[in-house]
Amino acid sequence: MNAEEYLKRGEEYSKNDEFDQAIADFTEAFRIDPNLEAAKNKLSIEYYSRGVASFKKGDAGSAIADINEAIKLTPNDASLYGARGYIYEESGNYNRAISDFTEAIRHAPTAPRYSSRANCYYQKCKEYRKAYDEKNFLKYYGLAINDQKSAVELDPTIADYKEILELMISERDKRMTEMDTSAYFERCITRVNKGELDGAIDDITEVIRLDENNIDAYSLRGALYDTKKQYDKVIDDFTKVIKLDENNITAYQCRGAAYYEKLREFSTKGDFFNCLKFIHFAIFDYEKALKLEPVGTDKYKNYQETLECLRRELEQNMPKGW
Repeated sequence: MNAEEYLKRGEEYSKNDEFDQAIADFTEAFRIDPNLEAAKNKLSIEYYSRGVASFKKGDAGSAIADINEAIKLTPNDASLYGARGYIYEESGNYNRAISDFTEAIRHAPTAPRYSSRANCYYQKCKEYRKAYDEKNFLKYYGLAINDQKSAVELDPTIADYKEILELMISERDKRMTEMDTSAYFERCITRVNKGELDGAIDDITEVIRLDENNIDAYSLRGALYDTKKQYDKVIDDFTKVIKLDENNITAYQCRGAAYYEKLREFSTKGDFFNCLKFIHFAIFDYEKALKLEPVGTDKYKNYQETLECLRRELEQNMPKGW
């Protein structure tokens, strides 16, 4: 048989997905006539087809081996790099997947290839986050976002591409905020330990600016204001905590204590109206803390004792002009 005959028979095998026989005939045709481009191209396609079939059966190793052979025959075929990249991606080998998608994009940039490479970069982000490698985390997040943007630009009709891009940007921004807040928290604690309360308050205020719903930040700033005896600010911060978490026992206790300190301020001024107001506020907060605190704990007993003292003080002072 000559090369053309092997080629023709190989085509028949190919139509019936008889990959092994087709590859054998195309190989023989190409061996007989190395200048027969049709034989080389069909042999490459057949390796590719058998590789895809192997991958569908769960044999990624054989699939990659076949596509490797296809690439040797037609090294400028972008689809082959894309296919191998997809197999690597599905197998969790993201570095090799990135390399293949990069080569595919170099030959023929398409939206799916950019989106696939973006996903690989995104998966690398997860790895770096688990390893607490923030530098590479941010680097690969940037690469993922840039690729997903390219996918959207090349094919703006695919809604999924836009949704993925928005999700990536949102997650990246959230993580950057977390990183910033973490750094300010750490410096705040360092300054507290050094006795630099004003600087500590500045840092924790920056955390609140970045994350206005950060309960820990409001609680810490409230405690710092308490140390500085700035009770109005203590009350404001723990009121914010209670708005964010209405069952926060510590916030009720701390705000109640600040109300009591305000009571003492107004008592020294002879301002009985405000004394009456703040003692009621304090009683309300300690009653709430007592209700939320499990019965029998040391804190529960302390809240009970504080409430009894507040109520006695209210009773003792009411007749004196309140």
